[in-house]
Amino acid sequence: MPPRPAPQGHGRQRRRRTTSRSDASEASEPKLLPLPREQFRGNEKWTPSIHRPQIKAKPAIYDRLSALGLIHFARMGHVPLDRSLLQGLAMFWRPETHSFHFPIGEMTVTLEDVAFLFGLPTTGAPVTGRSDGEWQTKTAELLMPPNFENQDLEDMFRKGYVYHIKLVNLRALCSHEPHEDSPEEYLDRYTRALALELFGCVMFPDNSSNAVPAIYLSLLQHVRGSDVVKYNWGAAVLACLYRALDTASVHGPSRIPGPWLLLQLWSWTRFLACRPKALEDFTNWGQPTIETCVPFGRKWTVNKTFDAPHNSGESYARDVFMLTNPEIIIWRPYANLQFLLPPVVIDYAAFCARVPCIHFWMIEW
Repeated sequence: MPPRPAPQGHGRQRRRRTTSRSDASEASEPKLLPLPREQFRGNEKWTPSIHRPQIKAKPAIYDRLSALGLIHFARMGHVPLDRSLLQGLAMFWRPETHSFHFPIGEMTVTLEDVAFLFGLPTTGAPVTGRSDGEWQTKTAELLMPPNFENQDLEDMFRKGYVYHIKLVNLRALCSHEPHEDSPEEYLDRYTRALALELFGCVMFPDNSSNAVPAIYLSLLQHVRGSDVVKYNWGAAVLACLYRALDTASVHGPSRIPGPWLLLQLWSWTRFLACRPKALEDFTNWGQPTIETCVPFGRKWTVNKTFDAPHNSGESYARDVFMLTNPEIIIWRPYANLQFLLPPVVIDYAAFCARVPCIHFWMIEW
């Protein structure tokens, strides 16, 4: 008699879980939570989109980046995403209050966090404008070098709902490192390309994956002189994060774009669990100047170690936040660190105000 086939489930196969035990004596101090007993292969449930910026901020364009309010963020550095941590946090988000509902109470990301972690201004003109326009003409005017070919301009775009500029073509425009004696027009184009890459990769990423919407060019018409518009980049980033968390909490885990780096740095800054140990003291970097000042988020770009495995499954991160107690929360992480950032970033009136956070079609409170 032939062997009977294995019974079939409802269209799904059970995933076998692997378990691992940890010796309590080997746990690092302080002991916050046992090491995870459940390991998930990969990050199949949620893949937040983020790309590593490749265009470097050079001293020749520091004055332009400073005028735009992006000088500190542009020099922060890269931090890989901990997807398990982000997914575990998103499970506690409530769209009704724009806050995380933990067993111990509510917490949320604020403009103060954006200012200290990203070094972005939290006052200024709202980040908004028209989503339609002659984007090819605008791109040729603000980004393309002299005597460009029409085909080069066509190749810049990935056409979709709005015109998207391909990141690979954008980076190709910055193949030559800018110097003090470089033409002013080239320094302007380099600055715009760098700003666009920051928008598309970290601050305002979308589902285009490898492109940045051309609508941001309308915010970069002037990058030097008295005509530069001071935008509220911090509020725009916070609006995008709130909207992304709202979507994740309602529709479940998926490939959701958003400034997830901000949420990760917020968690690492305020919770002693699920975070690495920085091997460099942030307070030893000296008095900041416009050339040397970096945001507090730079602390997590230096060499670091993890006391417990990270990216080990959202269930571990979820259990950590379920068992959170006040002793492992840093309630005032930026106390006595105001001298590390310039006054243009620190605006306590904005931190305490209830104001709308605006990013084009997004308005969040």
